[in-house]
Formats: sequence, structure tokens, C-alpha cells
Amino acid sequence: MIAFRDFAPLRTRASSLLKRAEYESMGDALERANQWIGENRVDVVNVETVLLPNPQSAGQGSYSALFRVLGGAYGGSARWRQIVRVWYSK
Repeated sequence: MIAFRDFAPLRTRASSLLKRAEYESMGDALERANQWIGENRVDVVNVETVLLPNPQSAGQGSYSALFRVLGGAYGGSARWRQIVRVWYSK
């Protein structure tokens, strides 16, 4: 059986009225993925980057926000985020 776990860059500063939120680098997200792989000794099948509109809670496997944004794509706007996805054998 295969499974996956997502590692999204963590927010380092919340947005405010005048400033956008800031996020850690993809390198930092990849470093966390490598740490998780080492700690859990998983058998990695593949690692990829995925582009998603505002993933709400990476790692839970549910992206209802994806469908809401895509459903309203013709009049709304989306901020896209890149994540690291690790596929592994269970």
C-alpha cells in the first residue's frame, strides 16, 4: 500500500492590512521532509513538488479548498503555493 505526506512551507509572518503573509523557503520544507523520512524510516517511492491554491492543512490528504477555488476560478483569484509531496510504502 502506498501513501503520501505533504510538507508545505510554514508561515513565518501573518498577513496584516498592509503586508502579505511570509513563508519559509521550499528548502526549509524539504529539510522537514528529510527529517520526517529519517525519523520514521519510511520507504520512499517518489518525491515531487505540487502546486496548489492555498493548501489549508497540508499532510491531511484533504484539499476541499482546491475545489472551492477552482469552482470560483472565473471571477475570483487564488494565491498558489508549492509543496513537497513524499510518496512512500506503508
